[in-house]
Amino acid sequence: MKRILLSLSVIAAVVAIAAGVTTAFYQDTETSTGNTFAAGGIDLKVDSTAHYNGMVCVCPAGAACTWQPETNTQPPFYPAQGSACTGTWGQTDLKDGIRRFFDYKDLKPGDHGEDTVSLHVLGNDAWGKFEIANVKDLGIICADPETDLGTVDADCNLQLAGTTESDGELRENLIFSVWLDQGTIPGFQNNGQQGIVDPQEGDNILQKEVEPIIITPGTIDAQGESYLLSDALKAVYVTSQCTVLDGHTNYDRCHGIAQDGRMVGSAVYYFGIDWDLPLATGNEIQTDELQADLIFKAVQQRNNPTQQF
Repeated sequence: MKRILLSLSVIAAVVAIAAGVTTAFYQDTETSTGNTFAAGGIDLKVDSTAHYNGMVCVCPAGAACTWQPETNTQPPFYPAQGSACTGTWGQTDLKDGIRRFFDYKDLKPGDHGEDTVSLHVLGNDAWGKFEIANVKDLGIICADPETDLGTVDADCNLQLAGTTESDGELRENLIFSVWLDQGTIPGFQNNGQQGIVDPQEGDNILQKEVEPIIITPGTIDAQGESYLLSDALKAVYVTSQCTVLDGHTNYDRCHGIAQDGRMVGSAVYYFGIDWDLPLATGNEIQTDELQADLIFKAVQQRNNPTQQF
């Protein structure tokens, strides 16, 4: 009996081995390699061209920046032709104390100027914001004409010439405004990037019929000011009868102008910042100085409907 069982066990083992050799299972393998999460980016670059009393600050490659007369500007020139200037630079990041849109030391009533600022939003669509901060209206000293009783200058009336003046009057007299320098074709074709050319785009000349003023003429608030660029761009979308909701038109009409006022990540936006010291301004501004920081901000548009900066 034991022998029979043993024999059967051996046979079973042999059968099992034979079955193991002949068995095959259907199979298929699918592999997804290199799965990646990469963060997108937003980078805001700024360039600037300064204009002052019919002169433009020109910066040839490899040469110093100098004032040169614009078309139809006739002598006498002020600033002097060929004199050094600031306020013009190419696309770059702004650095504290290095890039200033305005740096004028000898203003006189009747002076005027404009700075054409272009904002390059690189990467994703973004919300934009413009701020004027750290406003300082400095009196410096009481110049002799400021001490006259008839001058509108409470700090200096009947004071000795040269007395320190605690509060200036230049802020209350210098007039600023800002317009969207988009040219005659709504939106930003960016100098014919896809074949469409708008010569008036970014030309520093206000075409009142087609270029909206987004900050009306007035003095700067002592506490500073803040503007959401979406407010202006939304209005332009309506008045220009744009139809592409997200503002991406491949540099055709209305490129960069979205229904919600976002800044389109492929567009370059031009703004004209105009300033004017009225000819009727009196002696109260003599030696005064106005300082302020100009701040441009960009923050992601997607998943940020309330524009948290």
